[in-house]
Amino acid sequence: LCHLDPRLDDVLEDFKQRCAERYGSMWQAFDEFDPEATGKIDKAKFGRLCHEIKATDAVHRLLNLFDPESEGEIELEAIDKDAADDAKDACEERREAAKQNQLLNEKQNRLHMLVEPRDVGAAAGPRKDKKMQAACKAVADMKAKLCKKHGNLASAWRKAINPEGRKRLRFEAFERVCKRLGFPALEVWRGLGLPIVEDEEEEAEPVCDGF
Repeated sequence: LCHLDPRLDDVLEDFKQRCAERYGSMWQAFDEFDPEATGKIDKAKFGRLCHEIKATDAVHRLLNLFDPESEGEIELEAIDKDAADDAKDACEERREAAKQNQLLNEKQNRLHMLVEPRDVGAAAGPRKDKKMQAACKAVADMKAKLCKKHGNLASAWRKAINPEGRKRLRFEAFERVCKRLGFPALEVWRGLGLPIVEDEEEEAEPVCDGF
């Protein structure tokens, strides 16, 4: 097909570049339109993708390239195999984070049911439980956002949370990261099971242990 359409290579390269400019990378574009990592998108979604990156004039050329049999579906690997694999990895990271969050919530709920309620201040238990659920949700949401942007938690730790490569991270530094990402630092910190260090000279355990 490239022999019949000499400009097709340039059109494809422009398509990938526009995806990276609009979504940050090729795999993030795939992740946006195929969040469940099926490895495929239909013709309508591909059209919306081209519309979002302002490449509607290339839709028909690209469809002829990626769906020559007009089956109505496009294999993402046919566009960029590495990006398709990265999108699948990011999806798995989100699923694992959600699973861990669910397990933690279930554990907290079981512990709460085993604790005998006190006569005085009986409402303190449920309030504490709700705080922990909110903290766990904040952790899961933050992990999902970091995975979506950086591909996996290890990469997010190096690039977004601890770019200086410190062995330990104080709460104050972690708080600045959370503020930049739009998450409540104290809830995330507690959701990771990390204590608040009172001594300013003392450093907390690395946050990466919680991730």
